[in-house]
Amino acid sequence: MGTDSIVYFRVDANQTIASGHMMRCKSIATALVEDGARVCFLLSDSESIPYLEQEDSSFPYQLLSTGSLTSPMEEVPEMAKVLLSGKKDCGSIPLLVVDSYFVTQNYFQALKDHAKLVYLDDLRQFDPKVDLLINYDVIPADRRAEYTDFYHNPGICLLGEQYTPLRPQFAASTVSSTETEESVRQDCTALFFSTGGSDPLNFCEDFLATVLPMFPTLTIHLLVGSFFTTGDILMELAKKYSTLVLHQNVTQMAALMKACDLAFSAAGTTLYELCATGVASYSFTLADNQLPTATQLAEIDCIPYLGDIRSEKQQVLSQMVQILQEMAQENSYEKRKTMHQKMHSHIDGLGAKRIARALLSLNK
Repeated sequence: MGTDSIVYFRVDANQTIASGHMMRCKSIATALVEDGARVCFLLSDSESIPYLEQEDSSFPYQLLSTGSLTSPMEEVPEMAKVLLSGKKDCGSIPLLVVDSYFVTQNYFQALKDHAKLVYLDDLRQFDPKVDLLINYDVIPADRRAEYTDFYHNPGICLLGEQYTPLRPQFAASTVSSTETEESVRQDCTALFFSTGGSDPLNFCEDFLATVLPMFPTLTIHLLVGSFFTTGDILMELAKKYSTLVLHQNVTQMAALMKACDLAFSAAGTTLYELCATGVASYSFTLADNQLPTATQLAEIDCIPYLGDIRSEKQQVLSQMVQILQEMAQENSYEKRKTMHQKMHSHIDGLGAKRIARALLSLNK
């Protein structure tokens, strides 16, 4: 597969679908372009375009007139025409990378003669008949067989956290174990906090109302997602407390994370990014699809899981306060350094490059 080949990405992002899907596809696309491949994103509607164009991305895209988030079989005839056009244009069979929770075995069966099929899988709801499957779950050694026994249909399986497709800035931000002493600061003075793209339970407001008065010298870097409904309240708090710094549309996330000494974050891609930067972190969840990442990283003693704020909001908040009190102590440096080393041992930020190499080898 060379410069005359094309890789299509079928993915969407909107208020319902987490932006992490688009982000990881863009990371893989970046690595592919660096290796000389052509890429094109196939989107259901214009709502996904701002997510595709975040961080000054310039990937080509095509809107599907029959594109459907929840009923993907409706778009199959149009998808087949797009793939056929790509084959005629490039002279070789295209690749189709699918990142959707709604596709089925029938979807892949209908498109198998039109492209080499690649599936990004999180949930293990079915065993897809594809040419290449990617599941970057953190898989402890004693659970490896559980995954290999589940996937029989894919031609190739890329399994494990070494295939986590992070943005290039996170590959550049990784440090070796010998540099840990310098990268972990003695005092814990800055906190990274994120609930993701939205905050449906207003957890940020509850957290800040509790923590800001209790820890007056702690700088809190709060990510304000695209779908926050409490922006005005957060702005007022930032005016009142100089230690609260609000961040929107962050392009240099790795640098922001590395400027912090501790992190509380909703589970998802952000946790993998925190691993790559080595910031001592604790996770919480507010959606069912976040639970696997949170529990897996906790299971390998990498990022402790504090609970689900939908049912345990006050318990999670109490734990956060306790952690901040502990980290304010002089001896917290050793604990944060240990956490840093464990996180780095699992995620190195090079997963997108590994995936790109595997994709490019499919048509050789």
